Amino acid sequence: MAFSLDKLIQIAIAEDLSPCGDITTDLTIDKEIEAVFFVKSRRQSGVFSGFELAKRTYSFIDESINFEEFAKAGDTFAPNDRLLRIQGNAQSILKGERIFLNLIQKATSIATYTNQFVELIKGTETKILDTRKTTPGFRELERKAVTDGGGHNHRYNLSTGLMIKDNHIALAGGIENAINKVKLKQPYLTKLEVEVDSIQQLKTLLDFDEIDVVLLDNFCLEEIVEAKKLIGNKTKIEVSGGVNLNTVRQIAEIGVDYISIGSLTQSPPIIDLGLDFE
Repeated sequence: MAFSLDKLIQIAIAEDLSPCGDITTDLTIDKEIEAVFFVKSRRQSGVFSGFELAKRTYSFIDESINFEEFAKAGDTFAPNDRLLRIQGNAQSILKGERIFLNLIQKATSIATYTNQFVELIKGTETKILDTRKTTPGFRELERKAVTDGGGHNHRYNLSTGLMIKDNHIALAGGIENAINKVKLKQPYLTKLEVEVDSIQQLKTLLDFDEIDVVLLDNFCLEEIVEAKKLIGNKTKIEVSGGVNLNTVRQIAEIGVDYISIGSLTQSPPIIDLGLDFE
């Protein structure tokens, strides 16, 4: 849904250029000057992402800007690599520089961090998933970055999947009531996932045959092992809560189907990119 990102880009442009434009660029650079810039990595390697959406920045500033890609979405890069070539009016390029780079840096940071998790669980059948812990309005960009890094997307929003969580259970009067209410009006072919936060809750849940995925929320390793034994092949297993680069391999080796990680989009380490005139 690029329209939502377009709105944010327009807001960002207004935020950066209102009310008088880029007064430094306008005063120091002649309007007629054409220039070539390169987007380059700085001190870090990573996985490239975000260009296809970020370039929309210039559709609102100057549609005549031309791009050449040296790296495609999902490609790895090393420090000091050239990733993109940008050619066009110098004033226009500089006016969109920060917004353009912010979007690519955000996406590339997510893709790079996601890929670190993906690489750590290679050889297992487990899939790395994102969550809805995305920056408001930037979900499309951030979720695409997760897939560029080798991860997978969870439900897009609240209308695209049934997921009974702890607050639903509490307000419905218990896990049995919550599931029974859903069963009455569950849309045809819509899968049902239920979150549990204890082994006791899990045992209650296993009395129902309609569950497609069980989410083990904030279980320790020993509890995940016990839960896996109880569930067997009855349903798919997702693990979430506190997963990090030090624990993800151990969890995957237990044999769970999915590991969802909020920090993929919420707090990835930043990959520094720059725009250099040559």
